[in-house]
Amino acid sequence: MIRFLSTLILITIFSVTSYAQAPAKFNYQGVARDAGGSVLANQAIGLEVKIRSGSPTGTVVFTEPHAVTTNQFGLFNIEVGSIGNLSFVDWASDSYYMEVLMDPAGGTAYTSMGTSQLISVPYAMYAAQSGSSTPGPTGPTGPQGIAGPMGPQGPEGANGATGQQGVTGATGPTGVAGATGLQGPTGAVGATGPTGLAGANGATGVTGPTGADGATGATGPAASDDQTLSVSGNQLTISGGNTVTMPDDGDVVILNQSNYSSLTVLDDQIVNIQGSVNIGASTLWLGGYNVSISGGSLDGTGTVRFERGAVVKGVKFENVGVIADALDANGTTVFVGCEFTGVSKVTGGVFEGCVFNNCSFNQNDWLGDLNNCELNNCIIPTLGNVSNSSLSLCDLGGGTAGMGTFIGNTASSCLLECSGFGAYDNYLEDSKLTVRSDASISIVGNVFTGVYTSATEVLKVDLSASSILNVNISGNTFIGQGSSPNRFIYLIGSYSGSAGIVKVSNNSSVKGSAFVSSVSSGTSLNILITNNGSKDTPLGVSNGGVLTVRDNDSF
Repeated sequence: MIRFLSTLILITIFSVTSYAQAPAKFNYQGVARDAGGSVLANQAIGLEVKIRSGSPTGTVVFTEPHAVTTNQFGLFNIEVGSIGNLSFVDWASDSYYMEVLMDPAGGTAYTSMGTSQLISVPYAMYAAQSGSSTPGPTGPTGPQGIAGPMGPQGPEGANGATGQQGVTGATGPTGVAGATGLQGPTGAVGATGPTGLAGANGATGVTGPTGADGATGATGPAASDDQTLSVSGNQLTISGGNTVTMPDDGDVVILNQSNYSSLTVLDDQIVNIQGSVNIGASTLWLGGYNVSISGGSLDGTGTVRFERGAVVKGVKFENVGVIADALDANGTTVFVGCEFTGVSKVTGGVFEGCVFNNCSFNQNDWLGDLNNCELNNCIIPTLGNVSNSSLSLCDLGGGTAGMGTFIGNTASSCLLECSGFGAYDNYLEDSKLTVRSDASISIVGNVFTGVYTSATEVLKVDLSASSILNVNISGNTFIGQGSSPNRFIYLIGSYSGSAGIVKVSNNSSVKGSAFVSSVSSGTSLNILITNNGSKDTPLGVSNGGVLTVRDNDSF
């Protein structure tokens, strides 16, 4: 529920103009806040002002609606009387009260915010009215004022006649000098008040947006680009430079519903897909190295296969399987701005700015690297590195090979399993991350938050390894909000190597059943937990290796 806290600052300003008449309106300023006391910044609200006579619940003699927008501090200003006519209010006949009502949604479903008495500002309007009317009768004589101050001494009068010498009186005794009073004691210095408790470190903020592009560089010196182009056949030459071969009409082919089954694509050709092409259950082979394919959509239950080095732009794939050959000397297939819906098979490829919706891949299929992609309701057991992407309701990396490095992504309600070198700078809400053991693992700068409804492990690290192991878990934030607290960091697996270290440092946690929980074993495994801050979360460390805990702050 939104409440309205109005700071009644009646700043009434009358402009004395050539009309010699006070304006029939006055200013009203207030601050809108919600039920928690936070201001309603930059928000459109609806207001209604009522003036009542005699009492806060008296007869309404004036009503006026206002629609305003608060500023960044929740502040708004209105002029009472700018819409209605206040000149009809008989200010001299009674006392008046102003009631303010508000609709925080900006409509007219008003709720009263309170009533307060008008003390002086509107009565300037009454004074303006009385000043323009016939003067009233002279009032009664006021009471006698107090005596004024004594006037200055008058001039010295003339000297009178010299009188007779009087008898000299006896000299009186000199009075005794009074004793000097003692100086009062200096008051005692008050005791210094106690130092307040240090506040907890705030949670690490989410990664900010990408900065704007830099300014365009200055134009080069004159005559720096004085080169000429010449064409001979299909050869394009720039003076002082090189020569390239331009594609002729035979290098551009059209793919449509009528020719897809018989079309042959050669090296370096450009393929334009016209409209929607349903390939049925067949395999569409878009062979040839370094082919450029764009536009249209491909659907059906069959398979679309690309040769190495192809570039696929803006193509929609629905239900079909996609095979993009792996990286070799001829390069790998790159998909840019493509959309995959209901696809159950994608093998290989590199994906930039692509969208995957409702895709469920087989265990033996694998997806290449993804950057700036969007995945919704997808199950992908095996995939490469994932960076700067948005994920929702996804289960990624659950296969044998798992998922590569996970960097700079946002995930909502996802299950993620990373088998690369770790996870950096991700924002995971209602999501769980498992990191498989490797020679070197880093989980740094991530935010884990959500309403977890059952006890679980938010970050699970598998330490099952036989080689030298170095695990760094630092700078992460864990925030639990559900009814069942969770173990935030869960170390599992039996370490059988000769030298292993797990360092958990400079993390913060709120509302968990355990900050670090370990069931990992191995006498050569060293676990160092230092400089972490936790609120409403016990440390919870159990058995596992050689444990060192120091300089942690729990409150």
